[in-house]
Amino acid sequence: MALESFLKKFYSKDPKDHNYTKIACPKLNISGGSFCIPITDVDEFHKVYMKHVFEERKQAYLTEKQMEEGPILIDIDFRYDPAVEERIHTKEHIVDFLQYVLENINKIMNNNNKQIVCYIFEKDNVNIQEKTTKDGIHIMINIKMDYVMKHMLRNYLLKEIAEIWSDIPIINTWSDVLDEKVFEGYANWQLFGSRKPGYEDYKLSYMFNCKFDDTWSIKEEKVKPAWILENFKQLTSRGINLIPMSINELIKDEYETLVETRKQKPKRSVIRNQVKLISNISSNKAVYEISSQEELDDYIEDFMTNLNTTEYLVKEAHAYTMILPIEFWGPGSYSKWMRVGWALKNTDNRLFITWLKLSSQSQDFSYGDVSDLYDKWTNFDVYNKEGLTLRSIMYWCKTTNEKEFLEIRHKTINYYVYYSIDHNTEFDLAMVLYQMYKDSFICVSIKDSIWYEFINNRWQLTDDGFSLRNKISVEMYNIYHALAKSKENECLVKEPVKGDNTFTEGKEQILKITKTSSLLKKTPSKNNIMRESKEIFYDKDFYDKLNRNNFLIGCNNCVIDFKSKIHRRGKHDDYISKSTGIDYYTLAHYEKKHPEAIKEINTFMEQLFPEKELRDYMWEHLASTLLGNNENQTFNIYIGSGANGKSKLIELMSKLLGDYKGTVPITLITQKRNDIGKTSSEIFQLIGTRYAVMQEPSIGDKINEGIMKEITGGDPIQCRALFKESVTFIPQFKLVVATNCFPGMSATDDGTWRRVRAVEYKSKFTHKPFEDPQFPVEDYPHQFKIDTKIDEKFELWAPIMFSMLVDIAYITQGKVKDCAAVMKKSNEYRKEQDILLDFATCCIQTSVSGERLKFSIIQDSFKNWYSTNHGNTRPPPVQELKTYLGKKYGKGNDGWNNISIIEQY
Repeated sequence: MALESFLKKFYSKDPKDHNYTKIACPKLNISGGSFCIPITDVDEFHKVYMKHVFEERKQAYLTEKQMEEGPILIDIDFRYDPAVEERIHTKEHIVDFLQYVLENINKIMNNNNKQIVCYIFEKDNVNIQEKTTKDGIHIMINIKMDYVMKHMLRNYLLKEIAEIWSDIPIINTWSDVLDEKVFEGYANWQLFGSRKPGYEDYKLSYMFNCKFDDTWSIKEEKVKPAWILENFKQLTSRGINLIPMSINELIKDEYETLVETRKQKPKRSVIRNQVKLISNISSNKAVYEISSQEELDDYIEDFMTNLNTTEYLVKEAHAYTMILPIEFWGPGSYSKWMRVGWALKNTDNRLFITWLKLSSQSQDFSYGDVSDLYDKWTNFDVYNKEGLTLRSIMYWCKTTNEKEFLEIRHKTINYYVYYSIDHNTEFDLAMVLYQMYKDSFICVSIKDSIWYEFINNRWQLTDDGFSLRNKISVEMYNIYHALAKSKENECLVKEPVKGDNTFTEGKEQILKITKTSSLLKKTPSKNNIMRESKEIFYDKDFYDKLNRNNFLIGCNNCVIDFKSKIHRRGKHDDYISKSTGIDYYTLAHYEKKHPEAIKEINTFMEQLFPEKELRDYMWEHLASTLLGNNENQTFNIYIGSGANGKSKLIELMSKLLGDYKGTVPITLITQKRNDIGKTSSEIFQLIGTRYAVMQEPSIGDKINEGIMKEITGGDPIQCRALFKESVTFIPQFKLVVATNCFPGMSATDDGTWRRVRAVEYKSKFTHKPFEDPQFPVEDYPHQFKIDTKIDEKFELWAPIMFSMLVDIAYITQGKVKDCAAVMKKSNEYRKEQDILLDFATCCIQTSVSGERLKFSIIQDSFKNWYSTNHGNTRPPPVQELKTYLGKKYGKGNDGWNNISIIEQY
């Protein structure tokens, strides 16, 4: 049914009795109207409407009447000088405004940790007219709010908006910008997809999920066109799922007064609430000549005193190092003590004196060893020592001496805060931000504004650094605000004394602090602070260190260190961004909690691999995928026809490895190219992967042995993703292909075949084991009843099997012992693929006769053998046969001694 025909059925003659309207425009021959569509017909209306607008691409001009208690609807109307031809407001402006909306909502209502959704709509272009340029934003928030509360909210925002958007050059008033009629429910809301006649429609630009848990977090959700069609109802003011909230008791009296005077002009009231969003030495003596504690202390004092104000980092590193407990410098501390040295040198080469001071606390220390210590220091290859930096030292302090750690951190931040107040530049404010969050954020691309945040034991990609940007107006602002309040209190209790300037200086300092703090609430200043922060937070080596430690694997709740055989909290200098996606607990935990599940997993493996030798091999092989070392340098082929459990094992491994499991096309090792770095997006996404599974090869696919050896060889590989810089990495993954038949491989060299491990899946899973004529018992002795719902168990099995593999990996350290069954199948594969080896095995024998076997005779025998066994296909070239025989039996021109043709081959 056409939209117009549908609407006619619900035409309302009474303009007051409606829930939808159509905007009229006689000039464009567009008629208007009011419609009252019953709730029982709204779903059908939406279907007709979406077909009209989104499928048939026709224009619509409908509005929705606001509900008495509906979502928060904000219509923002900007008016500019006609010289403005492009959009002025940015995403940052929208996020800043949303931040203040949330702030004031929090004052009016009690959130109770409920997640809300904010939809942002914009037109594609600004509307340039003769006397003005128009632009706007529509905002819809799924909080259930009545008109009185909306009125209060608008009044609160009017007090803030001029400061927030001080760099937006409007020519209308801020009261006009926040459309009162829409905000307070007097005007209808444009139905999503509709427009005013002759104008563009508003499109969904952003969707933000917001949650309050002591502080607000704002996270952007990317929206695809398919989501819009499936969730259209959520983009309408009358169909959106609303979140109810109770009124804040602090404003209840004001609210009730406004309810009583709803028809009168309400009083303006402003109550502000805080909201947090997710968001050179002058001594003549050389340092290695120090010979006593007194000389060392004097040297340190002299050194610290002569540091520039911009070198506070060195003082900070010294202070943190000196609170490290005895485990870092006492008996049995060598490993940790050395790591402190690496971290200090990687922070600043002059910090040898700090390492010396730390070392001097040991009862075994002697000043006669200072020169040797200095030699050790100068020979540190710091860039190969696990990426240790000041961040590492701070982490050690935080986990072993948190009280003093917080004191030093507070002192450091205060130093930069006071420095910024005196200098009042965006760079100095960015330095304060860095001191507050240098252990939580890293910028990895200044040009593209790519940021990572350390969350839940790992580094996670953030949205253009917005979570850090939001902290400028909240946590960072609170520091300056609290400092200003503290100075004000000092002035209140202090009487001005003639001739004493401290009172006047205090007042001047308060003004400075207030001036500086005001910058933290303004979009232009915040943008500039973030620009400066990119350079300060920038780590050019971040990608080179990310996910490169072979002995670490990240889980939701911890990091597992296979070298130390422990699980612990994640550290910043682990440089992990991947996660298994599961929580890790020891196997002992599951033995108590889920003993039956452990039995089921063992049974699953016993049925997949009935032969113990092969089963033990697979347990070790699967455990090796948890580590990034690849000492075996093998290419594993899971071989066997259908219904044998290959895909289910891979599915289970995917569940327990999460980000560490990768899927790659078989073309990666079958395409005809010599340098995998030339087209390597598929290789780039394997950085840090531990288990790479390839798709089923097609009939006729042949493995490029050069590429296969390069990938599995443990040598550095250079690759480049599309539009990215090239990187070099050492593969960590175990390469696997699951197939019903072996892919072709023409290689004859031992270097290729020594890497191949063929794992045969001999079991069959059927509905009636040993009764299916398709699988005769003599050919398929290992048959089991199929569990069609086994997938449902994987959610429970995955973390348990992961713990089982961890215990094995602690012992094997990623090494896998070969077994006879695997090597036998691998050799069968080689003979099947290596025609020359197969011929030599079948047709040639060693002889003691001493007679010379001519190559021409061997060539004739090869032709007959090949024709019998391989039909009309093309045989290998004659020269290839001669070269092979030369490698196997020694150099020979026209023949070889001591070999002969087997007469009946």
